[in-house]
Amino acid sequence: MELGRDFPESEYKLRLKKTRELMSMHGIDALVVTTSTNGSYFTSKDRPHEWHNLCQTRAAFYILTIDNDYLYMTPGLGGEHLNSARRRTWVTNIRSVLERFRDNDRIELWSIEYMVESFKELGLSKARLGWELGDCQTLGMSYNDFNEFRRRMPDGQFLDASPILRKLHQIPTPLQIDRIRKACVAAVKMHEQVVDIVRVGMTEREFAKKMDERFEQLRFDEGYIYHMFGYHDVRNPRHPEMNLISKTKLTDRPFFDGDVFNRNTSGMSYLGQDADIDRTFYVGRSPPANVAKWYRVASKCNEAMAETLKPGVRCSEVFEAENKVTKENGLPVRLVGRNGHWANPSGLSIHPDVKIMLEPGMVISTEPTLIEDFGYIDIEDIYLITANGCERLHSMAPSEIPCCGN
Repeated sequence: MELGRDFPESEYKLRLKKTRELMSMHGIDALVVTTSTNGSYFTSKDRPHEWHNLCQTRAAFYILTIDNDYLYMTPGLGGEHLNSARRRTWVTNIRSVLERFRDNDRIELWSIEYMVESFKELGLSKARLGWELGDCQTLGMSYNDFNEFRRRMPDGQFLDASPILRKLHQIPTPLQIDRIRKACVAAVKMHEQVVDIVRVGMTEREFAKKMDERFEQLRFDEGYIYHMFGYHDVRNPRHPEMNLISKTKLTDRPFFDGDVFNRNTSGMSYLGQDADIDRTFYVGRSPPANVAKWYRVASKCNEAMAETLKPGVRCSEVFEAENKVTKENGLPVRLVGRNGHWANPSGLSIHPDVKIMLEPGMVISTEPTLIEDFGYIDIEDIYLITANGCERLHSMAPSEIPCCGN
């Protein structure tokens, strides 16, 4: 019986083709992936379930060579994990990671000796091996274990594969883009429910319950998931003792007239693709002049940053587009922090020191954020870089701050 896969076999073959092209470009014979962050790109979101970063006593290895692909993973007490992995992934060769033996003083359960022998059996003892070593990467084993690998494979070359892995995350496949787009459209739809639901005196827990109910009422297709964890930031000069700054936990704080609150994500995803779209709201009939102005400036920043998005532009230049608008409107310029990004392993950050040049096919967000005692104004939209510019993957944020509780 099939258990269902995250993507079709044709998508898996496309991902392998893209990866092998990058491997050839960077002179790598085999790519070794040891974390779920990168591993799920090849296997699935939930198989294997014991990557090292999720269970530190275990380990999993996805190995891609020029002509084959392998997944070494914890078999389970009776091989049940291997059984389910074969029905949840498209990986050609799925093999066991053996528990430790002979290393009696070792705490981690997997055997370095066995994995080294497995590499040698694959003909990789003298290969150029690409590992998760560089920027935006985390190696799924301890520093000592990695050194032990190198000691036991003295003829192999242990190289940095981060340029390959970052590029895979920077430029999604057509299927991924389609799923991102669907998640984004649904995300905006859920943000639009906030104005209709929030009322003065309503607690955050009540708000969360109402949003869950609204998600069910909207009857999104199978594959959509909504998770409401609260708001990121709420401020009110008339109730400073009730301000909750940079938080994600649901609380019993009631909404007050005059609250400025930010939702730092939509909570929506579609078949594994999240929609990190931020929106800021005001509770009351009419926002104060300072709140209204700062929000309008943030909206202008967002538009200016979007106009900058095109091939050949550096991330740092997009950051400067925001500062130009804030300076023209007499607001503080930003010197640090990222004001837009994409998937964390991609390295794409709208930051003054990130010189990555935008390319067609990249996905990135603009996220101008203006912070003052009276409010955390944060707007975030997601764009696809095209041959001549960019495409917003959903409807844009309102140019005036949305008011709740009317």
